[in-house]
Amino acid sequence: MYSSSSSRRIAYHLHRMNALRTESGKLDRGSGARREPLAIKDYIHFDTLRWRLRGKPSWADDWLKEQQALVSLGYFDQREMVLTNRWAPDNPGDTQLEPAVRKAFFGGLNSPWFVHMDANRPYWIRVTGTNLDAFEEIVKRWDAQGTR
Repeated sequence: MYSSSSSRRIAYHLHRMNALRTESGKLDRGSGARREPLAIKDYIHFDTLRWRLRGKPSWADDWLKEQQALVSLGYFDQREMVLTNRWAPDNPGDTQLEPAVRKAFFGGLNSPWFVHMDANRPYWIRVTGTNLDAFEEIVKRWDAQGTR
């Protein structure tokens, strides 16, 4: 079990992830970046000042920071996997993907798993989240059925 201090820190980072989920709906549709303030009043808003003082980090940087904090606190696990028979899927609309595989890779912000893929290493994935054994079982079964 977690100490009360760890529990409070975990609750804080989960709260931050929920705030980032909410903020994701306000990101620029074209670039996925945070929007610059539009009106004078936006420049003096506390959140804008705090964002500027932190060096204007991207939404993705903040999301990864919260994930890593939860890994450090032992709430999330993180694993790397190397696919042996397939490359990581890159198209959530691929009709040949099994629904479980699509959900594992492209489940979105409410998924228990957050998958990082590297276009330079299409056979490598890193997954962060809870219950990674279930993720690994889905992916290994899918990988075993394919050929590169």
